[in-house]
Amino acid sequence: MRFIGLMGREKFWKIGALLIIISVVLFSISILAVYGSVSTHDNVNFQQAGKSVSYKYYVDEGNTIQYSIKVVNGTNFSVSSFLLTPSGVKSNSINFTGSSASSSIIATTSGNWTLTVTSNNNSNLTLDIYFGNLPSYEGDAVIYGFTLLVVGIGLIGIYYMIKRRENERISRRYGS
Repeated sequence: MRFIGLMGREKFWKIGALLIIISVVLFSISILAVYGSVSTHDNVNFQQAGKSVSYKYYVDEGNTIQYSIKVVNGTNFSVSSFLLTPSGVKSNSINFTGSSASSSIIATTSGNWTLTVTSNNNSNLTLDIYFGNLPSYEGDAVIYGFTLLVVGIGLIGIYYMIKRRENERISRRYGS
């Protein structure tokens, strides 16, 4: 406890509050990174089998490419999807008949990646398609933000614990 006395309990409160503020900023950065890097295509309609839609997205090497497909309207359907690398290599294929599917992959090269979604049977089908590029710093910002939040709350807890002990010591010494 000698270290705490030298540092001063008021600094625990101030440093804890500062760490919480920094964590909120890091969480905000990560939310903006996700929001700004996702391409949304709502109510994409497929009327016949074999119809495809494609979306291109520029991705830097090392970033996470993520996409999800959600069925809005339709019955008796089958959907397939895949990514094309900038060099034209097919990767990350998904076939599904459920209500949604999602996948992610880390980009091995920088360039325009293409998501292709195809309806495999004759039925009226409507999909929502989300395709995005999650920067590598986004995951780091969440981890650092959460860590700083926990440390900040811990420091504020230490401050109030020290303050309570000092008040108890004063009340025992001088009476209530």
